[in-house]
Amino acid sequence: MVGKDGDSGHAVACVIANYQGAGYLADSLASLTAQELEPREIFVVDGGSTDESEEVTRRQGATFVTAENRGLAHLYNVGAALTDAEFVFVCNNDIELDAACLRRLVEVLAAEPSVFAADPAQVSWSTGELIHARTALARSGPPLGVRHAEHADSVVPTLYASAAGMLLRREHLVTLGGFDDTFFLDWEDVDLCWRAWQRGWASVFVPEAVFRHRVGGSDATPTVSLRRSVSSRYNKMRFALKCLPAGAAAAAVGWELGRSCKHPSVGVRAVGALARSLPAIVAERRRIGPSSKLYRWLRSGQVGPCPIEPIP
Repeated sequence: MVGKDGDSGHAVACVIANYQGAGYLADSLASLTAQELEPREIFVVDGGSTDESEEVTRRQGATFVTAENRGLAHLYNVGAALTDAEFVFVCNNDIELDAACLRRLVEVLAAEPSVFAADPAQVSWSTGELIHARTALARSGPPLGVRHAEHADSVVPTLYASAAGMLLRREHLVTLGGFDDTFFLDWEDVDLCWRAWQRGWASVFVPEAVFRHRVGGSDATPTVSLRRSVSSRYNKMRFALKCLPAGAAAAAVGWELGRSCKHPSVGVRAVGALARSLPAIVAERRRIGPSSKLYRWLRSGQVGPCPIEPIP
């Protein structure tokens, strides 16, 4: 086992977002403490659980932190603010990392300062089947169709690193203002990594870093599942209006509005939330300055170098 700061002094803090996850936490925490590159610190940031999550956390020697349950992005931001480690691994409570996972992710980020996020492969908890690999925008179909398991044998650029488990360069995360914590669940990872690409900071897929994932385990309660459905629709439209060039943003929002007609109970709530937050979204859009060149490059499958030079 490598020491807590690794052979080359690269410290890692781990942040697990948790809600009612007592049945999953023991596996996740055990896999983190058994890493070849041992994390300096592990935080379980809890959104108001009433189960035994705190007891499980403390038995495993991790730090339990309570926070308002405003969603995954908010819990990750709370945890990231507690550390000064060079790298922060944020993850769901329903995963189990291979022993070499953190080391392989850190090696990639440590080797290239312009890389912001490193994304492991995810396999199904029950079958071992690959369920998440390199991500890419679909070249046809919905304006924001995403392919989640593109094949790759080596470290390659990826559209985004999955918030189910991703290693981030903390300094860049702070510069970006963290995750957009108006997102409850879904698209917070795409939004964050897209904003990083806007600064020339890459996200990469690392196929040799692997973890098992109980997909859906972290949002298994009925209340969270319903809220997630609304959140996903709202977040996709918010992301489009914030980060995409005008034509692509209009197409993406139009597509989602069309879908809302088929699912009115979810769509009405999502559109209402979007209308209320529109002034703030417009202000964010002006600050970000969406890039048509970046959108075309990402939509093309990231062929050739990123058109935006990294900001030091």
